[in-house]
Amino acid sequence: MLSFAAICPHPPIIIPSIGAGEAKKVKSTVSAMEQLARNKVAFVASGDLSHRLTPDAPAGYSSSGAQFDKLLVGLLKKGDTQSILK
Repeated sequence: MLSFAAICPHPPIIIPSIGAGEAKKVKSTVSAMEQLARNKVAFVASGDLSHRLTPDAPAGYSSSGAQFDKLLVGLLKKGDTQSILK
């Protein structure tokens, strides 16, 4: 039974090649994740994980976007949560 739900900021800015200069937003994202980690949580991800795959994406296109998506999907398939959290 679901007893807790949260929406956490998850911009792709935590990847240096995409979010350079966004230290304040990165800190906010990390802080929210730390708070969620105190609870038992389920991880739900969108299909376009980086949100940077096309020129009309909200944050614009980044060539690192597809690379990030591929890496994260691989880690999710392996269940490698430690690497995801690094």
